[in-house]
Amino acid sequence: MAAQDNSTPDIESASLEHFRLKGMEQGRLTGVSIAVHGISDAFLLMHCGVGCKHKATSQLSTHDWGRGVVEREGWTEVGDAELIAGASDRIGPYLRSWVKRVDPGLVIVIAVTFLELTGEDTRSVVSEEAHTVDCPVVYVDALGTHGDLHYGFASVIAELARKLDWSQPPAKPKEVGILGYLFDRYEGDHAGNLAQLKRLVGDLGLTLGPVLMSGRPWRDLQKVTDSGLLVQLPYAEPRGKVLRRLAKKGRRALVATDLPMGLRGSTRWLRQVGRAAGLEDRNIQLRAAAREQGVRVRLAPFLNRLRGQQVAVFADLPLLAGILAVMEDLGMDVRLAGIRGSSFGGAEALREALGRMGTTVPDRMQIVENISLEAVRNTVGPLLGELDGIFASAAELNVLGTLPQEAFLQPDGGEPRATGPFVLEVGFPCKRFHAAMPMPMMGHAGVLTWAQRIVEAPRVWDSGLAMR
Repeated sequence: MAAQDNSTPDIESASLEHFRLKGMEQGRLTGVSIAVHGISDAFLLMHCGVGCKHKATSQLSTHDWGRGVVEREGWTEVGDAELIAGASDRIGPYLRSWVKRVDPGLVIVIAVTFLELTGEDTRSVVSEEAHTVDCPVVYVDALGTHGDLHYGFASVIAELARKLDWSQPPAKPKEVGILGYLFDRYEGDHAGNLAQLKRLVGDLGLTLGPVLMSGRPWRDLQKVTDSGLLVQLPYAEPRGKVLRRLAKKGRRALVATDLPMGLRGSTRWLRQVGRAAGLEDRNIQLRAAAREQGVRVRLAPFLNRLRGQQVAVFADLPLLAGILAVMEDLGMDVRLAGIRGSSFGGAEALREALGRMGTTVPDRMQIVENISLEAVRNTVGPLLGELDGIFASAAELNVLGTLPQEAFLQPDGGEPRATGPFVLEVGFPCKRFHAAMPMPMMGHAGVLTWAQRIVEAPRVWDSGLAMR
């Protein structure tokens, strides 16, 4: 899946929609913070001003109830005087102070845009100061002038991969290492996904190695160089050239895949990884067919209630493709697909991803690209009398919650519906959805979790007359 250029269009030709606030307006610093959060003993040192502390990462604090963010982040507290005189000499003292205080396994250092624009060579300073502490220190470019959350996340993976030693042959040829798993909280949804990845790899007769990121300490994650086969998930693709070059240099097979979501998508993932490992397709298909059948048997009693329901889905492109694959398994009718962000391309890239996953593109499905919050409200509003459900992040759902009761009339102007459509929080950030127990969204079993969430989903509006 190719990343899309995020450069600003010509101002004269840009529409007003380009300048409106988007549901995924987070910059690279937010993505770096998420990546660092996904390494349990990592520390993020932000070379930034006094007022810039946690603004870029505050959504992560409410998104993750499993583990706090603040204790793993610090900043160099640059004020006006330091900005004028030169602020890079603050990095060393703060680096040593924080390392002594929290004893991290890894430190990631970033600098905010206004400090980088002063012309000081932050990367070189960090490289020099890294020799004064006893843990690895890596500088990651987090400029806010271009790129989004996903570019920042992928940049951390690329920079860490560059620091590893790929020169030796893999110590575990039958082990599968995964690059680009978007681990954004220590909750049951990710615990379930990681268990499903282990199960999928196990179905191939292989062993799951380190997953970047997966909430493990850096000493465990850096052993990804032991793996003979590397799987690159879509969230690493914005910096995928770096990973492909390193894999080739280290004589390791690397296969780029979509997310293993939905029955066909998960089976397709198994076949891709299996082929890269040199396994026979027939044996893979037999095991996958058994997994699919087991899920279909458990889904059967619910499909009559779910089949034909009309939904709108807003998510980043890799997740959106995965959810659409699940919707096809459940027999649901996707009327509107909104692509959040632009790192992974637009409508054509979505169609290509669905094709790779074996998912049919609904004939009447409308696709909207990098949609603003205002456009979400205006696009969904006219459909509310017809929609049965909406999948979106907390940002989009917050906007839809402001729609008036009149928006929930039947499309023919008849009586108001007893309830509005159900709502499911998906992606980043989630404000209300949290998982205390394993709730996989990926793998064959992940389809059951999606069905469960839909069955018990709350409504965006409820008259209280639904059971009358």
